[in-house]
Amino acid sequence: MHRVNLNQQSFNQQVFEHAPFGIALISPDGLILTVNPAIEQMFGYYHRSA
Repeated sequence: MHRVNLNQQSFNQQVFEHAPFGIALISPDGLILTVNPAIEQMFGYYHRSA
């Protein structure tokens, strides 16, 4: 394994994208803002970019 220097934002994005568990960002109003690929796979729903 090798070490990679990432800034905090890049690190957070990598964790979000590659986590084996579901991560969802939800607004205080309950609106789903974004989900990671693991959530998409769990629920069988895939966001299509416009």
